[in-house]
Amino acid sequence: MVLSSSRNDNRSSYEASRTFGLKRQDHQCDQTMSEYKIKPDETTLTLERNETQQPPMYKVLLHNDDYTPMDFVVLILETVFHKPHDDAVKIMLSVHQKGTGVCGVFTHEIAEVKTTKVTELSRQNEYPLMCTMEPE
Repeated sequence: MVLSSSRNDNRSSYEASRTFGLKRQDHQCDQTMSEYKIKPDETTLTLERNETQQPPMYKVLLHNDDYTPMDFVVLILETVFHKPHDDAVKIMLSVHQKGTGVCGVFTHEIAEVKTTKVTELSRQNEYPLMCTMEPE
């Protein structure tokens, strides 16, 4: 975004920079389709763009054990992770055959809550199902 001032006095530039939080720069931007061309000009103020960063993502994993029934694992996947029945069965078979299965990828806070919920539900039902999270 470019703001231009027809006056060259310092007062109007100062007021604009205080009002809009702008930094004074000695160039003018003409925006084309995907790039900016910079032209020198003392009367132009430009906004600085800060790119938003994606939060780090975490995988939530279920680990195989010899005591937790497969039906309970499917139930956990359907209720906690909102997986359709077919997807829940595929993940459960992955846990059973490979030792671990990815339940989903979430931000840190959501992954932590889901991991805690799975652990609580499995302990309430007296199963040793282990659920962990790791950075993606």
